[in-house]
Amino acid sequence: MKTAPSLLKYAAIVLFSLFCMVTEAAPPADIQRFFQTIEQEEINYPDRASDVAAMIRYYKSGEFDLVRFKAKQIIEKQRNVKTTKGGKMPADIQRFFQTIDKEEINYPDRASDVAAMIRYYKSGEFDLVRFKAKQIIEKQRNVKTTKGNKIPADIQGFFQTIDKEEINYPDRASDVAAMIRYYKSGEFDLVRFKAKQIIEKQRNVKTTKGGKIPADIQRALQTIDREEINYPDRASDVGAMIRYFKSGEFDLVRFKAKQIIEKQRNVRRSR
Repeated sequence: MKTAPSLLKYAAIVLFSLFCMVTEAAPPADIQRFFQTIEQEEINYPDRASDVAAMIRYYKSGEFDLVRFKAKQIIEKQRNVKTTKGGKMPADIQRFFQTIDKEEINYPDRASDVAAMIRYYKSGEFDLVRFKAKQIIEKQRNVKTTKGNKIPADIQGFFQTIDKEEINYPDRASDVAAMIRYYKSGEFDLVRFKAKQIIEKQRNVKTTKGGKIPADIQRALQTIDREEINYPDRASDVGAMIRYFKSGEFDLVRFKAKQIIEKQRNVRRSR
């Protein structure tokens, strides 16, 4: 009696064979070699059935570059899983695991980070294992720094600027909360990104409250008024643009204004 994985494999092979018969076409030589290698080196891993199904779907759709990509991925995963089942582990990954254990310190979401890393390892996705391991090590070291009451100088400077230039805008509370959450999780690059965003928004909102509007935004708003013509969703587009303006998100104002102007002109041309 066939097991569930065997049935899946059998169904995939039958489906693929039937397709080749219907199209009366053999796969390109390199793809044929990929298929042979996958079968010769077959070893199960989580999501293998869905990977093979995706590869077959790409083949049926004539998306040969995606077939090649997925086939290479399957072969790499199979070989990596074979390595782990033989009790072997790439030296660099072994060092990452040892560093994670040696420098262990808890932070929010550490359990899910470690679980993801292990899942990638079991699936033979070694590049993702390396990426996740580096991320965990960096977070652990950053959290250790914060628990020692040390803050990187640039981040400290950002915090001081945010406090000194404080001005309210929509969603400021959630922006600040996100920045603090990143800090507690040791995600310092995200802290920097969010801090810069808050500072920029605060300064932009201060500009608007002083009755000043950047010249290019002013011209865009005048163009929207002057060339006004209705189209579906114009009210929601304008509402979004105003919301971005109130939040000090000037780049999004510019983007949305250009979009509105383009839509208005296209509608006018179509009439």
